[in-house]
Amino acid sequence: MHAKALLTALASLHLANAAVWNITVAGSNGIVFTPNQVTAAPGDTLHFVFASGGHSVTQGTFESPCTPLSGGFDSNIQSNAGANVDIPVNSTDPIWIHCKQVGHCQAGMLFAANAPSSGQTFDAYQAAATGKSSNTSGSSSSSSVAASAATTTGYTSTGAYGNSASPLKPTVWLAGVVAFAAAAAAV
Repeated sequence: MHAKALLTALASLHLANAAVWNITVAGSNGIVFTPNQVTAAPGDTLHFVFASGGHSVTQGTFESPCTPLSGGFDSNIQSNAGANVDIPVNSTDPIWIHCKQVGHCQAGMLFAANAPSSGQTFDAYQAAATGKSSNTSGSSSSSSVAASAATTTGYTSTGAYGNSASPLKPTVWLAGVVAFAAAAAAV
């Protein structure tokens, strides 16, 4: 009984550190993801809100930006504004995302979580998709390992969170105190 209460408290503390990254799909900025990249930690959630229909949230690879990753996540084309998709972040490996609607990826409708600041950067990813040159050059040495490590599972469609670009960070210390107090009370 005591161990279960302690594990529950520890799990609550871990969740208190998780962030929800709100990403707008094709909002007022046009056929883009806003923001187009974030640095997310394991346990965080990428929350995509569709501002208009006719778009997808589809995982790809750095080397093939506009091709769905076999075994990766794919929201399919969403027909309604207000639809949303949650993608859990399981590691700090890059996650490369595009819209699979015809021509959208090639027009630059791309997103990345945890893109490196050199080598396989977001700018290089976008240049590869759009056919435009980039100031940085991407290396293709770690493609299959990074792609398989970054594959996330368990994405869900959920209720609306709002469209803020920054993560929703709860007050960590308060959540920890509450979790600890609950565990202590169970003892």
